[in-house]
Amino acid sequence: MLNWRIGLIMLVAGGSTVDGHSLKSAQATDPYQLSFSDFEWDEGVDLKPLQGSQKLGEAMPLEKSIAMFEARLAAAPADIGNYLVLGDLYLQLAKEKDELPAYGKSVDILRSALKLSPESYSAQLYLAQSLLAQHEFHEALALAETALKTSPTSLLGKATRFDALLELGEYARAKAVLAELSEAMDAPPIWARSARIEELHGNSAKAIELVERCVEHTPDSSWFRWRLGGLLFDRGELELAKLQFAKGLDIELESGPCLVGVAKCEFALGNREAAKKILSKAVELYGEPPMMSLMGDLCAASGEAEQAADWYQRTEAAMREEAKIAGDAHAREFAMFLADHDRSLDEALKLAEGDLRRRRDAYAYDTLAWAQFKSGDLPSAVASISKSLEPGGQDPMLYYHAALIFSDAKQSDNAARYWKMLQSSNPKFSILSLHSIPTSYTPAPSP
Repeated sequence: MLNWRIGLIMLVAGGSTVDGHSLKSAQATDPYQLSFSDFEWDEGVDLKPLQGSQKLGEAMPLEKSIAMFEARLAAAPADIGNYLVLGDLYLQLAKEKDELPAYGKSVDILRSALKLSPESYSAQLYLAQSLLAQHEFHEALALAETALKTSPTSLLGKATRFDALLELGEYARAKAVLAELSEAMDAPPIWARSARIEELHGNSAKAIELVERCVEHTPDSSWFRWRLGGLLFDRGELELAKLQFAKGLDIELESGPCLVGVAKCEFALGNREAAKKILSKAVELYGEPPMMSLMGDLCAASGEAEQAADWYQRTEAAMREEAKIAGDAHAREFAMFLADHDRSLDEALKLAEGDLRRRRDAYAYDTLAWAQFKSGDLPSAVASISKSLEPGGQDPMLYYHAALIFSDAKQSDNAARYWKMLQSSNPKFSILSLHSIPTSYTPAPSP
């Protein structure tokens, strides 16, 4: 799993009342997700001193922090603060170390906190954050709405509401919440969210401008460099994108997202051996299924059919193992892999349908359209891809899918339109699909 909304919490411990200031968290590598919480508790939670605690302000490794708060919880099982911190720590462990069982532990611990104190809006919001990571967007939204009734000015509550609405495809409601956040705070977490809204509605230049503000404000964030590189890549500005990914690696030497970004740029620029070397390093470090899938695509593009088949088999096996723990949280990623590579298409379609039930954003409809297209249900694919295009996102993958689907449906004007839009963005967006993208397209006469 490549969940790149990572927030590393360098927890400090000491005995003091948690009032939003007495506990601190280090800058996250993913400011889009973090920096609203900063232990935003106003409920008089009291953490008792415990032997082995470090002085306030001293960073502590994540695993040690977890062990310490597990001990705290055992010593004071009625202290809700211990549940909240421990649940959040397990969420960070899951994201940082890709330890999938930790997601479930985080949810379980935070549910216990809410059971202990059903009216605690802090417990509601921290559980909502953990549920977002599990792709339980409806429940996360409901918890955020409940918490905001108690604490209507909570930035964490509004941010959680925004994030859930965005994933559910309720873009108009998300924009209204974003306006409230923007009025209350002018900082990178707001600009990053604003950039995502602009991107989804096809305003890539504005999105880039907003992320550049984030980079300027937080120059030591590899996440913002990766984010900026991705926006530039989608516009076909490959050298600039590569530069941003490289700067991300200067900040975080072994950043998986930035390694993949550089590899994709190198391939698109024609440097296949460089791409393979960089991607091999990423696979060696992280062994993530999307990275392995890309290795297969590189091999396929190089005519190494047996090696490609092996990588695809390994990818599918890894995704199936993840699904045993993560459930439907990875349905979209798995469905797209299967559809891209013409594997188990009936299963791809079921996964895509399940993903749409969880969230109805543009990419849920795109995934469904692609699975329907590959499964031979062209009328349904046309309807689904049309829904995915409604917000106006300028994503070359959407253009590619739309062009192929409309072409097969004999909608020549639409097909020509999206081939043209693909060519004006980044026709080299995908290693896998590059060979099937024509340099020009002449629509056939409509029937």
